[in-house]
Amino acid sequence: MRISLGRLYEFWPPFPVVLVSTLSKAGVPDVAPYGMNMPISFKPPIVVLGIMRSRKTYRNIVDTKEFVVNVPTDKLVDKINRAAWLSPSRVNKFRKVELTQIPSVKVEAPSVKECKVHFECRLDWLRKAGDHDIIVGRVVAITVDKDLAKAPLEELKPKMKPIFYGAKRYYALGKFLGVRTYG
Repeated sequence: MRISLGRLYEFWPPFPVVLVSTLSKAGVPDVAPYGMNMPISFKPPIVVLGIMRSRKTYRNIVDTKEFVVNVPTDKLVDKINRAAWLSPSRVNKFRKVELTQIPSVKVEAPSVKECKVHFECRLDWLRKAGDHDIIVGRVVAITVDKDLAKAPLEELKPKMKPIFYGAKRYYALGKFLGVRTYG
């Protein structure tokens, strides 16, 4: 059955949710969830975000040229949901949604303590793409929870407990299906 192009979002597989943390020019920290994200290069490590120009996160990244991609666990769904709808311009959203900011290693933007993985990024380039802009960041530092760093690869993703989002619904990681056996 053919459907409207406007329903793409309903049928696209759920994508991982990340918390992007930034600082404004005035030094006000911000954190917001994003689903349009993915790595696009391993050497060098580069990630891409899709963000609307009207978002505070977008303005902060353009102004400061840096951001942190934090990987939340499934225990943070309620805080993520609150952060998605809360957009005060001069308020520290970390405090409003009860997340803890911690210093990052190489960028001024804070990391989110409650997340087990943090990718610190510097803006490489951006480009308009429909109703969002593509923001490309070069990863300059990665910090990981000690237990994750020591976990065997087969246990890593289940221990991360990532969140997925699609069609206004949150999902947890499913079951392990197998290892790639070629290539």
